[in-house]
Amino acid sequence: MHQVKKIQCPNCGSTSVFKKDNTHYKCNYCQSDFVVDKEPEDKEVPHEYYNEIIIIEKIQKQSKSKLFYIIGISLLLLSSSLIILFFVKNKNKFNALSNFINRTWKDNGTVIFFSSCVNDHKPYVVSVVNYQSQKLDSTWYELNVIDPNSKKIIKTLNLISGNWKELNTNNNIKFFSQGKYFVFIVEDSVFNVYEIPELLLKYSRKNLLETFPELKNQIFNTDYDYDKKIFIITNATDKKYFLDLTNGKLFTEKEYTKKYYEIQEVNEKKSRIYFTYGDNPFLVRAIITRKALHNNHIVDISDTNEFKNPTTLNFYGIKSIQLASNKIFYRYRFCDYYKDGVLFVYKENITPDGKIFISYADNKGNIKWQINDTILQKYLNISDQISFFTHELSDNKLILHINSFPLIVYCINVDEGKREWFLYSTMSFAR
Repeated sequence: MHQVKKIQCPNCGSTSVFKKDNTHYKCNYCQSDFVVDKEPEDKEVPHEYYNEIIIIEKIQKQSKSKLFYIIGISLLLLSSSLIILFFVKNKNKFNALSNFINRTWKDNGTVIFFSSCVNDHKPYVVSVVNYQSQKLDSTWYELNVIDPNSKKIIKTLNLISGNWKELNTNNNIKFFSQGKYFVFIVEDSVFNVYEIPELLLKYSRKNLLETFPELKNQIFNTDYDYDKKIFIITNATDKKYFLDLTNGKLFTEKEYTKKYYEIQEVNEKKSRIYFTYGDNPFLVRAIITRKALHNNHIVDISDTNEFKNPTTLNFYGIKSIQLASNKIFYRYRFCDYYKDGVLFVYKENITPDGKIFISYADNKGNIKWQINDTILQKYLNISDQISFFTHELSDNKLILHINSFPLIVYCINVDEGKREWFLYSTMSFAR
């Protein structure tokens, strides 16, 4: 800011002076007249212009402030526009990060099926979510294929949608999975079979009728046997057929019974691990000469005293038998044979809080490894899930499907005896 030069009287030093012209002044105190030389180029501002300069400078400051304010607002608007544009261009990517869980909350979605499929030695988790609009006037079922390692949804398919009341009241909707296939059934006779993970349509009512003329263009009812892992088809005359999804073969009821139920003569020379009959069995090593395929992990003997009776042994088709250990496996669940041993789940004792183990016993009945963790302990004890879980063995992966709340898929590396991963149905999965 320019400074105003003070004019002093040379006689008395007073600054109260009167300006006559550019160089002549009169002192108001001593009445002396005096002369002041003319101001140079960078002259000081006369006193009477001081207020005007201050006002101008204030205006300039305000103008600069307004300019900076306008520039700031402009930059903010520009950056906001760029951010909005970026999100619009990448909308699908950003929505995917929380879409599964957000939709479940927003649209009242419920996970009603949570299981696994295995294709080309790689396991996947399949999830079906039932969504309902907020007004409850419509509903739809969405199938998601999840990579359990990355916890990402890699494929999605809308299975069916429609009026909420009609779809949920008048239709019997069922789901199941086997191997690399997921099966969706509506109204008992309408179904689609999809191959995981690409969700390719493998079988449907239409192409089954075209492929198998013995169905006589009629499918009245369909179902699935989890224990036998077979797709059951009934035509209008109540004649049953059994479709093996793994090889696409259709069996008549007679063929199926012979293959899966009839006792068959076998010529085994090597001993194998079996459970004795009953809920709380022993492990035994035995060579048998005949067996029923639907329970080929059991020998009908329930009391070790029967080992001493050759007539009894011969009756059960047992060539030789030996007790592997004195340990009792309470509430056991047979899973599968692996290599020369057996995979199974059991309780340490019959108390409600008894420890639950997933175990592997070799061909001599020796326990090679056991897994007990909080997940198994908690959820296999809920509603007696140790009796109702389902499972699948693929290569060296044993996968348990625990039907608790939340639903759980639990995978074990059988070679190492270690849990590889597990997923809850209530988890959020990115897309």
